[in-house]
Amino acid sequence: MIGLASDFYNVPTKQFKWNWGAFANPVLFGFANRTYKTILAFLPCLIPCLVAVLWAYKIVPLFVVLASTPLFFAWNVSCGLFAERWVWGTGQFEDGATFRAVMDSWNRAGGLRVSLMVIGLSLSALFTAAVLFFARELVQGWLPWLFS
Repeated sequence: MIGLASDFYNVPTKQFKWNWGAFANPVLFGFANRTYKTILAFLPCLIPCLVAVLWAYKIVPLFVVLASTPLFFAWNVSCGLFAERWVWGTGQFEDGATFRAVMDSWNRAGGLRVSLMVIGLSLSALFTAAVLFFARELVQGWLPWLFS
């Protein structure tokens, strides 16, 4: 099915969008769409892992580990930005309409995953804050009364 979308994607200035599916799960996105650059983009993320091992053996200080952790986030952001361009470059889609349909499905699934992660992290932060608050109240209010 070759329609207007294929003409749109054959012009030199293609309109590629941010992809939440590639941001949320770059490895699965790369294997599913035969875009192995997403896996190559993972290589800089090995640096924090190696630095953490060095920290465990007391070779480097902790701040070096903390300073290198944004590489994990940078990997996801680069995959979200460039994944559609990388997938289009593989040539597995004959027309732009099929390409856009597949990328939109990844976008919806990734958006749902990111939303659920944000909700889960927010709820766990609230639960942790509540536990810490009530633990302080328990220690300050109830425990002295029990042992007096």
